[in-house]
Amino acid sequence: MGGLPLLIGLITAPISSFLVESYIEEKGYSRCSYYSGSGYNPVDYYVFDSKYCVSEVSVLIHKALPWFEEMNKKGEVDYDEFLLKVEQWKAESPFFKDE
Repeated sequence: MGGLPLLIGLITAPISSFLVESYIEEKGYSRCSYYSGSGYNPVDYYVFDSKYCVSEVSVLIHKALPWFEEMNKKGEVDYDEFLLKVEQWKAESPFFKDE
């Protein structure tokens, strides 16, 4: 009996994941591979405009995601402000010191 819930979960997880992904994409969001995880059970991140999916942010994700959440609470995220933040994060990051 203990294995039955696990079996049900293994069967329904991909189905529910597909349904959620389809719903989100129907609402106009697109998956951002730069922000999404990899490996076992990765977290997928979606953006409402693909211009916000910036490769440089992938190494700055620990700064970007909290900032996105805060800006979303205030309303629409301003793209120019986002680009300024990316430049600020890059200046503070050791990953971009040689640029």
